[in-house]
Amino acid sequence: MSAPKIKATYSLDADTIRHLEQLAEIWNTSKSEALRRAIRSCHVPADRGDARTESQRRLDAFHALQKSMNLTKLDAEAWAHQVREERHGWPSLRRR
Repeated sequence: MSAPKIKATYSLDADTIRHLEQLAEIWNTSKSEALRRAIRSCHVPADRGDARTESQRRLDAFHALQKSMNLTKLDAEAWAHQVREERHGWPSLRRR
């Protein structure tokens, strides 16, 4: 048995509507279903005891990982330069 649906009216700006239409097209679904999926992806804890969102927890974990690496700005720039050089060396990624 499917969950009962409640019809509601909301006002969205044109840019948000375009994004919603794009999501619906990408997911091959209705705009209503695309909106439901987008809202579900922004999970709010039921108890709300932890106000941080899942994305904030992930970002905090990422920052902790970066800090644990003791990576200096100079080291990070050198690594990024090395990666760019390697990518340019791949035949499939060379500009034609």
